[in-house]
Amino acid sequence: MTQDVIRDPLGVKLDITNYADLIDQNQIVKWLEDAHHQREEYSAKEKENLNLRLNDLLEERESCISELKTKDEDVIAAQIAVQQLQERDQLLSAQNEMLKTNKTNLMRKIAELDDMLKKLIGKQITQHLSQLLRI
Repeated sequence: MTQDVIRDPLGVKLDITNYADLIDQNQIVKWLEDAHHQREEYSAKEKENLNLRLNDLLEERESCISELKTKDEDVIAAQIAVQQLQERDQLLSAQNEMLKTNKTNLMRKIAELDDMLKKLIGKQITQHLSQLLRI
């Protein structure tokens, strides 16, 4: 009987210990499930944040590419404008040289005409004086 009395509380104690272990195991399982759920939520949020950041970076990349294309077009337009200005400068320089040559030729012609005029005036004066002297 003593053994039964001793076994009875031991059985109750074992049942309580088993119950406590079972509750602890259930609590641990619940904690693990909660931790797993929180980790999944965190991973999902982190993935969403990374996707948003990736989209931002892709948009920024496209913007940079567009800006580079615009700048390339501006550079090409500037190069074309420079080339056109150089060609115009060459044309104007050639025209300027032609005008200088024409001016020199015209100045020479004016000098020749002035000489001819002086000779003609001199002849006319001489003829006029001759006529006056004859009279």
